[in-house]
Amino acid sequence: MHYDDPQSPYNEATFSAEPPQRGWFARNWFWFIPLAVVLPIVICLGCCTGLFTFGVGMLKTSQPYTQALAAVREDPRVQDAIGTPIEDATWIPAGEINVTNDHGEARLTFTVRGPKGRAQVRTASRMIEGTWSMTELVVTIEETDERIVLGLPDNDEAEDAPLWQP
Repeated sequence: MHYDDPQSPYNEATFSAEPPQRGWFARNWFWFIPLAVVLPIVICLGCCTGLFTFGVGMLKTSQPYTQALAAVREDPRVQDAIGTPIEDATWIPAGEINVTNDHGEARLTFTVRGPKGRAQVRTASRMIEGTWSMTELVVTIEETDERIVLGLPDNDEAEDAPLWQP
């Protein structure tokens, strides 16, 4: 049998010079596999970071936090102890805010700083019928451990109101 014979199973058409075309995965596996592993991790981290940032933003823009920070900034005893301007030095305030309908409680701790030093602020607030009132505001100067109890706003309702229990 001769190789040029059209009847032969070994004709030249059988031995093509071009290799067979590889599939998509065979051509792209080197970037597809790392991407398939890394992309879900990046998406999860992005979602967690977004939720965390949203939660911290909600705490720092809450009325109990902003009221306490404003009262600390305005108090002359705190200004004398740590200087002015008084800035928020806390990235994440510690504590909790619980709200149900138009009633709630908040307990927060955060740090402030001035040119002369730092201080820890502890505050407690209650919301009754949609209105927040501070029930406690204590500033502790870090350098001297001096405690300054700030006067609470003149709001008789806040002092006379019963403690809200969810």
